[in-house]
Amino acid sequence: MKTLLNYACWATVVSWCTYPVVYVLPMLGLAGADAVVGIQLGYCVSDIISKCGVGFLIYNITMAKSASEPLLKA
Repeated sequence: MKTLLNYACWATVVSWCTYPVVYVLPMLGLAGADAVVGIQLGYCVSDIISKCGVGFLIYNITMAKSASEPLLKA
């Protein structure tokens, strides 16, 4: 489970680092419609990585932790 936590931490950091890259696209020469499309696609990919990817890792951590704990009887 510790390995999964490390993966989640690194995935969070890496995914957050994609947002500034998208932000500077217009400064790298993109203009007009190309800039708008590039920014929208970039933020879409960044959101998928940061929300879906990290969320999936957190889900797996939760499932691993639940599987390792004994069941409580009512």
